[in-house]
Amino acid sequence: MRHTTIAALTGLLALWPSIAQAHVSEGALVLLMPTGFYTAAGVSAVVLSVMVAALLPRSGVASLFATIRLRVTSRLYMPLSFAGFFIFIGVVLAGMFGEQHPLENLMPLYIWTFLWLIMPALQVMFGNIWHGLNPWAFVTQFLKKPSPETAKPCWPALFCFLAIYLFAMVDIAPDAPKRLVMIAGLYWLFHMGMILWKGPSWLQRGEGFTVMFALLARLSPFSGGRFGMPGHSLHQAEIPALSLAIFTIAMLAAGSYDGINETFWWLAQIGVNPLAFPGRSQVVIPMILGFVLAQITLLLSFAMCCWLGWRIAAKPEGFQNFFTLMALALLPIAAGYHIAHYLTAFLVNGQYLLIALQEIFHFAHDSDHAEPFITTGFFNRPASVATIYTVQASAIVIGHILAILLSHSFALRLSGTRAQALKSQLPLIIFMIAYTFLGLWLLASPRGV
Repeated sequence: MRHTTIAALTGLLALWPSIAQAHVSEGALVLLMPTGFYTAAGVSAVVLSVMVAALLPRSGVASLFATIRLRVTSRLYMPLSFAGFFIFIGVVLAGMFGEQHPLENLMPLYIWTFLWLIMPALQVMFGNIWHGLNPWAFVTQFLKKPSPETAKPCWPALFCFLAIYLFAMVDIAPDAPKRLVMIAGLYWLFHMGMILWKGPSWLQRGEGFTVMFALLARLSPFSGGRFGMPGHSLHQAEIPALSLAIFTIAMLAAGSYDGINETFWWLAQIGVNPLAFPGRSQVVIPMILGFVLAQITLLLSFAMCCWLGWRIAAKPEGFQNFFTLMALALLPIAAGYHIAHYLTAFLVNGQYLLIALQEIFHFAHDSDHAEPFITTGFFNRPASVATIYTVQASAIVIGHILAILLSHSFALRLSGTRAQALKSQLPLIIFMIAYTFLGLWLLASPRGV
């Protein structure tokens, strides 16, 4: 009788009306995972890293980011700079005259899969590969080298970065080959003209991809011709320009909003049924407004945390230096978000890119000319989905831990004493713990598009 009663109550609870939750692709299985335990573990790891950082004196931080010199050569830079130009010309021609399906044309695969998805991760792992593949770099070989400058303002690059991100998110067909050829061609011509007018330093001040990739490369263990803990190049960084600090915040805000705008929560805010998405053209204005709001909200909230920390530490001067260095410490979080958010897209689109490259070199088909095979089976198996989710969560948590260590290092440098450094970090610690929770919540949150 007791078992019958329990079964009846269970059936009634199952029929109780509630809001439906769903996920695209592998997310349906993510909702079945104990994501609450992942979130609790991730936040706990970040809290533990805060406690460890608080105990580290300046000498301990220096030992943590110690490096060894590597033997590197710049002899390949000249030929690689030409290679980057010819690759760009090749993909432009493919976009104009090749198959116009976005997943079969090399132009959108190069821009959105290689440069947008894969290159940031490569920069973080191996250093500034973009330095050789930059399609504008070849012309700088023939121009007068700029005198060394520190803290260069990069406001034009920030504008370019935001414009590229908005185009990718809002445009109704950002991966249409011929449309992308026109946009990319005009973008290339504009910056080539600015290089010829302003000199080679324009790339480091005005071109969005170059500045973004240069920042990410500073997280690499191989950055600056030295090997050490990821982020060692940032640990030794000079005070950056205000524009570079805001560029870093913009990277994090853009990546965060790119995840938020797919959630049921956000779609409900703009009045869209997540299970019957009306199409990109119907949500252009809400997407733009949301993007701008995300940028402003993160900038103001982070600036407020920095100001409060600086006031708590009773430091009357030097707030801009504190703010810019703390913003630079957000870079590992931005990189972690990028890897986590785009991992699933890479697993699928990366296959299309590989097939396109194989076809160029005639490696694609076997003797009976079988059609290339694209698999998404790893999104349908609980074990593989759990692995994907674990990698995504780990990228976010590791990014936050590294950011905490860097921010503590910067605070020690500017504050003078460990007590002052810890006081200045209090609001930022709360900010980073909350942001860890946000990132892990986004991974497990129902998504509609």
